[in-house]
Amino acid sequence: MTLKPELFFNLLAFEHRGLWGTDDPVWAAIKNLPFYLGAMLAHGWTDPYRGINDLSALDPTVRIQRPDLVRIARTAVIKPYTVIEGAAVIDDGAVVGPHAYLRDAVIVGRGARVGHATEVKRSVLFPGAKAPHRNSILDSVLGHGVNVGGHLVTPNRRADGRTVPARTLGVGAVHDSGLPKLGIIAGDGSFFGCAVKLSPGMCFPPKTRLV
Repeated sequence: MTLKPELFFNLLAFEHRGLWGTDDPVWAAIKNLPFYLGAMLAHGWTDPYRGINDLSALDPTVRIQRPDLVRIARTAVIKPYTVIEGAAVIDDGAVVGPHAYLRDAVIVGRGARVGHATEVKRSVLFPGAKAPHRNSILDSVLGHGVNVGGHLVTPNRRADGRTVPARTLGVGAVHDSGLPKLGIIAGDGSFFGCAVKLSPGMCFPPKTRLV
């Protein structure tokens, strides 16, 4: 059985549910993310996002490699020494940094938090998700209200370079993701303690707790 995104997330409460097409498995968001952001950015600068000229009002230590590929909501907070490389959308009430590093293609949802010295690469944080400090969130999707403790890495590739299989916690079935890099899928309301050991391609049902 294909693992559908609806099994993990409340998509009706997520503005970016267009990341998934009809019949897409949950991990397809990682593959679709650059194309989704490209289509979104092609529509120009619209509310509630800052215009490209408004980005100069951010802290002068914030470095944005390609301002034309970044949308930051007016109510989002970007703290000092944050670096954004590539396409990114940061929604209302989100907080990023200080010393955060966003790269490749990233969505930080409403009220989500990317903390001190946290790296987020080709990943999606749903509204209210938190990766507070010194985490590496790689090729992953964190659902509504997911809380990731500090010093946690989402490993995203196999040592042999083959595509990463997708597995659901507690279920024996293995799915071919077709992706060379896949971190974790964390269902709504999940909690991960500090420095928890994870495996590439793990899919965690809503309200999973690992401590």
